[in-house]
Amino acid sequence: MDEHKQSRVLRAQLRELYEDSIDAVKFGLLTDEIHTQIDLLTAELSELEQFKNEEYEELESPKPSG
Repeated sequence: MDEHKQSRVLRAQLRELYEDSIDAVKFGLLTDEIHTQIDLLTAELSELEQFKNEEYEELESPKPSG
């Protein structure tokens, strides 16, 4: 799966987890496990975004002449 699709999948999963967290709070349930999953997915998304940014910067860098 390419980075763009993977990023969208991770973002969708995070949205679902945030909704689950809101529902859990509303019904008085524990949210520790949900927040752990959110932290893991957020870290994974951050790494992916950093990798994508580094790739983009390499494409934008001027090529040495000569």
